[in-house]
Amino acid sequence: MNRIEYKKKYFLFLRDRRRRILKRITRNAGGRDMTPSPTSEAVEDEQLISSSTMEKVAATKNYIKNHYNKRLV
Repeated sequence: MNRIEYKKKYFLFLRDRRRRILKRITRNAGGRDMTPSPTSEAVEDEQLISSSTMEKVAATKNYIKNHYNKRLV
């Protein structure tokens, strides 16, 4: 078996393995959506994190902008 045949066989093995796993997951799910619905606490936490994250992002952008401008001058 040369390298190309080996790689093809391995690729087919991985493809079939993925298919088996996905089939098992969908069979166990019973057709229902597996993603959890967000709770009100999670939504509130996300909003708090988002505002603090946005502040950090803005500060970082200003820092990078100032640093870039200093390097140009």
